[in-house]
Amino acid sequence: MPGPFRSRGHRRAQAGIGVSAAAMARLADAVPAERLPGLLADLDRLSAAFNG
Repeated sequence: MPGPFRSRGHRRAQAGIGVSAAAMARLADAVPAERLPGLLADLDRLSAAFNG
């Protein structure tokens, strides 16, 4: 159980929960469809590098 001072993002990362569905929908609306797969791959690599 995380301590009271752990961030929500830390708890989500430990639980394996990524970007929320609402955030993903906003991203899909803002990015051209042909660029979305590459952007998602970049975000996945950044997340893995940041979270260790």
